[in-house]
Amino acid sequence: MDLSHQNSGRAPRKILSCAICKKKFYTDSELSQHMLIHPGEIHYSCKFCPKKFLLDNDLKMHLRVHAEKIPNSCDVCLKSFPSKKILISHGREHTGEQPFSCELCPEKFSWRSQLRDHRRVHTGIKSFSCNVCPEKFFTNGELKIHMRVHPVEKPYACDMCTKKYSSENILIAHRRFHTREKAFACELCPKKFSFMSNLRKHTQVHSGEIPYSCEGCRTSFTRRGNLKYCTFENPYQRHACTCRSMGTHSQPLDFRSTCV
Repeated sequence: MDLSHQNSGRAPRKILSCAICKKKFYTDSELSQHMLIHPGEIHYSCKFCPKKFLLDNDLKMHLRVHAEKIPNSCDVCLKSFPSKKILISHGREHTGEQPFSCELCPEKFSWRSQLRDHRRVHTGIKSFSCNVCPEKFFTNGELKIHMRVHPVEKPYACDMCTKKYSSENILIAHRRFHTREKAFACELCPKKFSFMSNLRKHTQVHSGEIPYSCEGCRTSFTRRGNLKYCTFENPYQRHACTCRSMGTHSQPLDFRSTCV
């Protein structure tokens, strides 16, 4: 049956998808009933209490209970702040409010720091200098963009491939790709790694540290690479992990893509 033809002329119905098998449903109750066939494979956990939910919409409704109890917390993303003043400033990320106006032109800004940077355009003061050429800029952001025009010298060449590097230390680290040398050992288990950065990531397994947080949905991750898959779209949005290896994560994750 052609549902799109049957429903022509009406408002489109919201379609809900199972995050595990991708089967589609028209109502939350249908999806909730369907989720019972996937016991233990997915759940949405509250970060403030032990409660768990089958659907992200149920978790969204529940989180509002906590939002009323947390001091100086944002009622959109639930982030909390040391003071009411900082909370008000943060709120402009959601509202788009621009209370800081330039007295010399019509430009407006959400934060005072942005207005300070903008004023340099009128004063003509360029405080940020390029260390390669005589160019100067009003803001550090403009300087960073400019630095891309200067090619970095790379005098250190790898004798095993065609790659070149700007420092000898980077070249030494690169060679470990070829030699498979593992110079960095974990003090808590027998594992060894070729790079210090990999060892640091590994030690989080022992410490339980989860340092990378999504500013939108407050989910935390042990690796920065995992954070990029959390595509927050609206308050309390949660996306289901599709790798079916929940036991390997420090907490239930919410990826759209296969976890790394």
